[in-house]
Amino acid sequence: MRRTLAVSGYAPTITRGATEGMIMYQAKDPDRLERAVARYLLKGKKQAKQERKYFRSLPSFHDVVRIAGAGNIREGVRHEHLENVDAGALIKYRDALLDELDALQRATVFEELYGLLWDARIRGIGPVTVYDTAVSAGAWLRLRPDVVYLHAGTLLGARALGVPKDAETVDVEELPETLHKFSAGQVEDILCEYHKVRSADFAEQRKLRRERRHI
Repeated sequence: MRRTLAVSGYAPTITRGATEGMIMYQAKDPDRLERAVARYLLKGKKQAKQERKYFRSLPSFHDVVRIAGAGNIREGVRHEHLENVDAGALIKYRDALLDELDALQRATVFEELYGLLWDARIRGIGPVTVYDTAVSAGAWLRLRPDVVYLHAGTLLGARALGVPKDAETVDVEELPETLHKFSAGQVEDILCEYHKVRSADFAEQRKLRRERRHI
């Protein structure tokens, strides 16, 4: 069935199976998915935990939005996902979010917070910026996503599992069982790693084919 999550003007949609919680998608290369999980556990999990801890430690929600809204993971340190986002656009986005501070702080679920951040977008701000800001602000508010938001590398990783290219979210339970022990936010990171693993492998295969042609 088709589910629509209508939140503050933003409605991520997803095609779901007839049975709730049913595994819909499988990896054709489960070894690569396992390697992606291992990479996440080696580095990504700790990094994400440190970022959440930092934002939770800030004295006010104003400080959280001031730092996260500008694309930073801590004061003056740009999020690696957002290094190519125009700095001027991020500053304008941050200022727009500070104007909506009270509404943002009243959010009671992650979807609501994400929707408000989405509505505040300006030119140059895309879904990755919105999601990363929501994760940082959500850390302070103790809000986490309960579905996997699909964008950039995460979307490409999900598509490799068979998730439709127009899906904007997917439930963890619909993905391979290997991922079921992780939260939706963690799976978002793992799918991005999965895309990186696949891309690196394919690049190596292309390199080997070129080398063989010259033997």
